[in-house]
Amino acid sequence: MDNDRSLEEVMLFSAHNGHYPYFDLFKNYYVIIDYYTKEIKYMSDIVVSTQRDLTLEDRNNDGKYELYRTYFRDGEFSVDEHGNNLKTTWVYDCIEWKDDKKKTK
Repeated sequence: MDNDRSLEEVMLFSAHNGHYPYFDLFKNYYVIIDYYTKEIKYMSDIVVSTQRDLTLEDRNNDGKYELYRTYFRDGEFSVDEHGNNLKTTWVYDCIEWKDDKKKTK
């Protein structure tokens, strides 16, 4: 995810946060750690989602992986009186490394 040559691991932590008839809620966060030293390089905020997964891909083929995740904006959502019809504003987040040495115009 960055220009550091050391390998990194991305670990997702998730906790069940509620059950509805057609979906479950989870509180999620991820941590990026150095593969060898196990030093924490980054820890994300806790978010609420119906999913508990992350996608790591190099979609722009620059040799660095980007991290993609989906969650509720501000953790807010609503359902009807039966717990159906989930309404929320989804956030589709992409975390990618920016090269501080490159000058952008």
